[in-house]
Amino acid sequence: MAALIVFALFPAGIAAAWADNLMDGNGAAVPENAEPTGGGSGWACRAGFREANGRCLIINLPENAYLSDSRYGRGWECKRGYRDLGQRCVAIPIPENAYLNAFGDGWNCLRGYREDKSRCVEVIVPENAFYTGGSYGRGWECERGYRAAGGRCDLVALPDNAHLDQSGHDWECDPPFRRRGNTCTAP
Repeated sequence: MAALIVFALFPAGIAAAWADNLMDGNGAAVPENAEPTGGGSGWACRAGFREANGRCLIINLPENAYLSDSRYGRGWECKRGYRDLGQRCVAIPIPENAYLNAFGDGWNCLRGYREDKSRCVEVIVPENAFYTGGSYGRGWECERGYRAAGGRCDLVALPDNAHLDQSGHDWECDPPFRRRGNTCTAP
């Protein structure tokens, strides 16, 4: 309240000079670009400044960065779509057929594409297969009754007394028959 009265009674120049010589609740001087803390015992640097050796130094904010609320570190973070490179924020290169990820610190391939090194390549789905959208592997799977053979899906040839196994991509013998090579034989 006293500070408000002082600012109201004194001309702007005198009040500004008084504000530069603030004291905290313990009588210690508050450095330039700082303010006394709410508890009255200490001070904190204003936004855009960082404490170093009892002083408040300006935070050098690089292009494409914003001030962070952290009291630790350098006091800034790169904006979404930019990556920290030393003391700079550089744009994240996003390849063709990709988009910026949810965190804004990398990219993902569009549906129908998968990452291959630092690019997005189209997933070619062969006949008798379907797109899986997985971020690893081929990006497609053969339909039930077919098995992958290179970049295609071949029909699973069922011998007599056999049926498709649980995966749908191979076969097993009907009980009580036993598998021997590519046939099912009686025990």
